[in-house]
Amino acid sequence: MSARIPLPPALGSPFTYQEGRTAGLGEGRLRGPDLHRPYRGVRVAGRASGVEERARAFQRRAPDNTYFCSVTAALLYRVPLPLPLEQSPLLHVGVPAPVRAPRVE
Repeated sequence: MSARIPLPPALGSPFTYQEGRTAGLGEGRLRGPDLHRPYRGVRVAGRASGVEERARAFQRRAPDNTYFCSVTAALLYRVPLPLPLEQSPLLHVGVPAPVRAPRVE
């Protein structure tokens, strides 16, 4: 097995698939096992495990009119919450009315 092509330092993490292609990464490299795909079109070096990392990854593909609310906003502001809420993998995202909330896979 050959060594993986290193990610360009300027790319950062998270990054979009298109940003990776623009930086010169091939399709095979962008599908590499060291890159996690938390959302369609977004890549993260390693895993996006904490709420801040997951929120940063979501922002890479979210529409401009979205914002974090509820439990996610509280966690981002470091408000202490019950453990089940702190460990929840869900992100709470809002949009101004009458815009429909984004559907994310």
